[in-house]
Amino acid sequence: MRRSSLIALAVVTAGTVAAAIWSSVPPVAEPAAGLLFPGLGSRINDVARLEVVGSGTTVTVARGPSGWTVEQKEGYPADADAVKRTVVALAEATAVEPRTTQSDQYPRIGVEDPQTPGAASTQVTLRGGDGAPLAALILGKSAGEATLYARKAGEAQSWLVKARLGALDADPLRWIDRAPPRIPADRVSSVAIRQPDGGQAGIRRDAPGQPFAAFGLPDGAEANPSVVEETAAVAAMLGLEDVARLDPALFSNAVVTTVRTFDGLLLTVRTARRDGQAWIALDAAAEGEAAAAQAKDWQTRHAGWQYRVFEAVGRDLTRTPADFLATEGAK
Repeated sequence: MRRSSLIALAVVTAGTVAAAIWSSVPPVAEPAAGLLFPGLGSRINDVARLEVVGSGTTVTVARGPSGWTVEQKEGYPADADAVKRTVVALAEATAVEPRTTQSDQYPRIGVEDPQTPGAASTQVTLRGGDGAPLAALILGKSAGEATLYARKAGEAQSWLVKARLGALDADPLRWIDRAPPRIPADRVSSVAIRQPDGGQAGIRRDAPGQPFAAFGLPDGAEANPSVVEETAAVAAMLGLEDVARLDPALFSNAVVTTVRTFDGLLLTVRTARRDGQAWIALDAAAEGEAAAAQAKDWQTRHAGWQYRVFEAVGRDLTRTPADFLATEGAK
């Protein structure tokens, strides 16, 4: 056999052997897409704790005999609907496509450890009653509507994920039940504001639809129409910006605002200031049966707590008799 033929045969043989060797090596399996937490859907009722960590803050929402509460807010009731949405969204979260497994690439899609300095990620963890994790997911950057990058905690593989998780926040205030008692102005019959020195002013009317008349002003003085309108609406504008356990000493010399409705609801709001901010304490009662159920619900919900409110609300709740007086331009 000629030398050139031998070389060619050797090349062909080597190629055949190489092909045989490589064909015998199983291909690397692509990570499988599908539900991120396949068993979670059947264990939703086992979830007893929800933890969110991110941006240097942590919130823990725990289920107890009275329902879901926020531990970082002294056990104040949590927004149960927000908890439910989050748990269901994790149970339905679907891995669409695999992304990087390289930790140095995690920051590009926001799936680094949330406790890393400067990290923009958020980790949400669900635990059972025994404290064992049922699901733990690091949430990264948004990739479109209901789509984001994510990584299961403890795993290197990151994913493009379909999940209706929204922007989860580790701020405890984002998880409290922020529903305040609100009374629309058309339901109000009177609002009386009593100062610590005994001075009192307010508004009242005899029937729904009638205009309010101010009281507590000097004889012959006219009320500022804007102040009257704002006072009538004050109980409809309550917004709970922060919450803490009631400190009775804070309200020992408070301004007391009493709102009455035509159907007998009586809401008493005490307002005091701490560190330059307005805080309120609430009490509800009923004069008659028509509003008894609502008064009981509000009293159960808000007794024993104090709330920080917006400065404008604090101002409207503490109007002095002089504040009701009409300015020259309003006469």
